[in-house]
Amino acid sequence: MNKLSEPFNAGGNSATAALAEFVVNFDLASIDDFTLNRARIHLFDTLGACIAGAVQQVTIASKKTMAELAPDGDVPVPGQSGRYNVLTAAFLAGTAGHGLELDDGYRPAGSHPGVAIVPAILAAGYRYNISGRSFLSAMIVGYEVMGRVAAAMHPRQRQRGFHGTPIAGVIGAAAAVSAIKGHSAAIIRNAFGLAASMASGINTHRSGGDAKRMHPGLAAQNGIMASNLAENGFSGLETALEDKYGFFATFAGTDGDAPDWDKIDIMCQGGRINSDYVIGDCYIKPHACCRHLHPMLDALIDILVKEELNPKDIESIDVGIYEVGLVHGDIGWDTFTTAQMSIPFTAATALHHRSVQLGHFTPEARKNVSVIGDCAKVNTYLDKELDAVYPQKRPTRVEVRTADGRKFSKQVDEPLGSARNPVSDTAMIEKYQGLTVPVLGETRAKEVLANLQQIDTVDDLRRVIELMAI
Repeated sequence: MNKLSEPFNAGGNSATAALAEFVVNFDLASIDDFTLNRARIHLFDTLGACIAGAVQQVTIASKKTMAELAPDGDVPVPGQSGRYNVLTAAFLAGTAGHGLELDDGYRPAGSHPGVAIVPAILAAGYRYNISGRSFLSAMIVGYEVMGRVAAAMHPRQRQRGFHGTPIAGVIGAAAAVSAIKGHSAAIIRNAFGLAASMASGINTHRSGGDAKRMHPGLAAQNGIMASNLAENGFSGLETALEDKYGFFATFAGTDGDAPDWDKIDIMCQGGRINSDYVIGDCYIKPHACCRHLHPMLDALIDILVKEELNPKDIESIDVGIYEVGLVHGDIGWDTFTTAQMSIPFTAATALHHRSVQLGHFTPEARKNVSVIGDCAKVNTYLDKELDAVYPQKRPTRVEVRTADGRKFSKQVDEPLGSARNPVSDTAMIEKYQGLTVPVLGETRAKEVLANLQQIDTVDDLRRVIELMAI
């Protein structure tokens, strides 16, 4: 495992100061090969999600809106036509990338770093004509800052109604852009102070609507703005994260078992598994739905395949889960967004298809009488034993009862794609191709992939970004 340099782990610094020092002192040359390889994989996985999400309805609505409000610019966006200003480009790419529930995540933080960080670096990187090496360095920095900040709050911020991706994402995006621009620690602390006041995002998606899709787009856009405002002398509170009126107190609270926010060791938040860096421990999504549903799907599909069960064989499916995931048992499937959050609908979908892919969430699929009928077979309950180990693990227990009285059960602690249960490199490339070829065509998709797999050797980043656009 690669070890963080001592200055990054030094105690005594406030969260804001420690993160700023990390950004200033980060050196890509010190990163181990494992973490570098994971960073490249997360890069092309995130861009695959951005490209595939370019054709969805929320992206189209966003493009129409921004073409009317801010029509000028020269920055291309992956999978999209037209050229935009830096802020709009970041917003569109982040919104597209989060729109299909296929983007990566960091489990201890309950958030999705890729779609907040990569779009910010893409747009700013094109504007400032950076190298691929600078891109990769800023990406690792952005993931680290966002992941540690979000992990410090989780799950308290979720219990208070806030979505971790946008509120921590804006801090990470600001860090990534400041890394590109070589800002001093003082400027970065000010940038964090401004970004903290730009943070927003509530969990209304549990009930419906598509607002969640734009959350990382807003984080990417505002992170760029916060970094540039600070560079130009706009001051933010330099202790904004840990201040008694600040970021952590506002979004995660000071009640109950809340830590003393001005004393936390921010660089230790979330722990470490395979890497000392967040980007080395992030997960990948093999199923096209909310990550809280993945362990349930892994367990259920394994039972169905192993026991050769068909939908007509099943009498009931009981899903034991931790408290944060329990809400998904009550979510319906009227819309694309809610269906991807629903335990009953995705379980019934897996029962019929033994997989959960984008095509299973179309309006027609959500009205499939057979699938809808089997949603009633799914029961979700709180398992206190499993809840005790979340978020260190994401455990779910599934019990399937058959009409002829048989019973099968399986518990999954680490869903496929996690740091402890990774998806193979071959499967990652297959996922990328499945997302990008329909939009870019096979030849261009392969050329983009070849460049992203060696991004730190690419001198002409603008050409690669242009290759990804339509």
